[in-house]
Amino acid sequence: MRTLLKLSIFAALLLARPVFPATVPATVHPNWTKIELRPAGFQPQVSGMGFLSDGRLAVAHWDTVRSRGNNVTETVRAFSGKVYVLSGVLGPTPAVSMDTIARGLEDIMGLAVVNDTLYVSGGNTIIRLNRAGNTGPVTRVDTVFILPGTPAEGSSDSLKPRHGSQEYLNGLLHRNGKLYVSPSSLDPIGSVQGSPQANPHRGTLLEVTPGNGTTDKRGAFRIVANGIRAASGLGFGPDGLPCVPDNQGDWLPGNKLICVQEGKFYGAKKSGGLAAAYYAPWDNLTETPPTVWAVHNDIANSPTAPLYMTFGPYAGQMLMGDVRWGGIQRYFLEKNAQGGLQGAAFVFTGGLEAGVFRMAIGPDSMLYVGMIGGRNDNDGFPKSQTTTTRVDFGLVKLRFMGGDPAFEMLAVRSRPTGFEIEFTKPVDTAVAKLASSYTVQSYHMTPNSTYGGGSKLGSKTLVPKSILFSPDRRKVFLALDSLVPSTPTQMRVVQIRLNNYKSSTGDNPWNTETWYTLNALGTGTPFDLPVALRTPLSESPAAGEVRWIVGQGNLHVRTPAAARAIVRLRGVNGALLAELSPSGTGEHTLALGAVPARFAILEVTGEGFRLRRLIDLR
Repeated sequence: MRTLLKLSIFAALLLARPVFPATVPATVHPNWTKIELRPAGFQPQVSGMGFLSDGRLAVAHWDTVRSRGNNVTETVRAFSGKVYVLSGVLGPTPAVSMDTIARGLEDIMGLAVVNDTLYVSGGNTIIRLNRAGNTGPVTRVDTVFILPGTPAEGSSDSLKPRHGSQEYLNGLLHRNGKLYVSPSSLDPIGSVQGSPQANPHRGTLLEVTPGNGTTDKRGAFRIVANGIRAASGLGFGPDGLPCVPDNQGDWLPGNKLICVQEGKFYGAKKSGGLAAAYYAPWDNLTETPPTVWAVHNDIANSPTAPLYMTFGPYAGQMLMGDVRWGGIQRYFLEKNAQGGLQGAAFVFTGGLEAGVFRMAIGPDSMLYVGMIGGRNDNDGFPKSQTTTTRVDFGLVKLRFMGGDPAFEMLAVRSRPTGFEIEFTKPVDTAVAKLASSYTVQSYHMTPNSTYGGGSKLGSKTLVPKSILFSPDRRKVFLALDSLVPSTPTQMRVVQIRLNNYKSSTGDNPWNTETWYTLNALGTGTPFDLPVALRTPLSESPAAGEVRWIVGQGNLHVRTPAAARAIVRLRGVNGALLAELSPSGTGEHTLALGAVPARFAILEVTGEGFRLRRLIDLR
């Protein structure tokens, strides 16, 4: 990770100065508050998080001691990772206590909780941590998957592979008995351009069928997609797609958010080496553009695991942290005219102690944030900090407080003739009607083999030819001529900056920049009702999907058809507001006339599944 960050810094020097980069806020978002979760002396470098059924939080700790040394291919393997279980983390006033349940684990880059059993991804393996009754310390460690590769020196067994620099199994997801992981594709890393790839299965997203850990420690896998350089984490996104970040490098002009489609190639080629022949069929595929470009050093530098938001004003959007840029960024996604996902990137929050690496939604509908950094070097921490103020650890949660919303861009939607910007408050139309209130630039990304090469080419300024407002003045449509969508070799980004903008009550905007990835033109007309994306699968693999819609004074909840579910609505203080009896139809409708609150907690409980989410009843 440290070397990856250093290379990202090197790439930044090769790029032209950004026209209008974002600024990471020095404070937490005004509608959220930060709650510390570290007992005295507890300094976790969080590389994985997951909740147990009783509300305790499992935290993986990656001790950043592994180093490639003097530009050599092989690296010293370090077994210094730990797993903690934290009690008392829930609610607005947590009283946290901590137990260390496992030590001596290698390079933990992901953690998954499956029916209260913990799985972690390490240097080249996925292991299962066995505990008696799923409580107390780990009593036995079982290997359930080994990534094949080039044999280590003195071995002829591909399941005893060499370990190159930055070779991690990044992230870990579970669904329907399968595990998902992304092996990074950096071996060796001493030479940036043209580095040969030793392991043919790296630079991919894998679906793993775990072995039983006793007679079968190797498991099985299949490649879901290829061309991923360094996906430093995973998260399920809209339509249940596994989503990954990717970091700028060879064949990557910028960072990416990719919601991965089956069988696609995402551009990171493997130059020569032992894996060249294996990768040739993938490298010859047409590159699939990312869902959103996280433009390097404009809004990202080393983005990390994405998280789908299930509550509050950003429900249906995704968040990604960044170990180098700092803070958390927000990604609005929508379907384009070709049916693919694309969208816009915004700054969400700053005010955090270190680079954000892992996030999770807690049973209390709060956002849990784990941080990490590079030890004993000058990167791996937010740019807003200095070497004297930085730390390389952190664990907090962010509580949505509601109240008067901060004035900010909530969404940007592509239309065939321009862009619609949705705000959290009505705009000052005297300012918003001026073309000079918007700086709009269009450019494209054309990947090449140079590290970070092909970024922000063919920049063109677009001037709105007309500006329209929705009746509530919360949406503004910019009509733009000459909108050009992406081609396979010219992947289009449109940057929009607000100049001297105000809300109707004089508020300054919390965010003033957005980056929209225009893979294809959008659909509809200005101010059409937005089309909701399908949510990820429920966190319980047996649940299928639980969906809910608020509209016309009702809350409509759909659960798996065969399930007899109980649907409850609670206030944010936990008080029961309404309850629906079990139904085998999967359809539940609740009239909201008697529910005075805007925000409430939706609980859905059925045989084999559960869901608890803070939702907006507006």
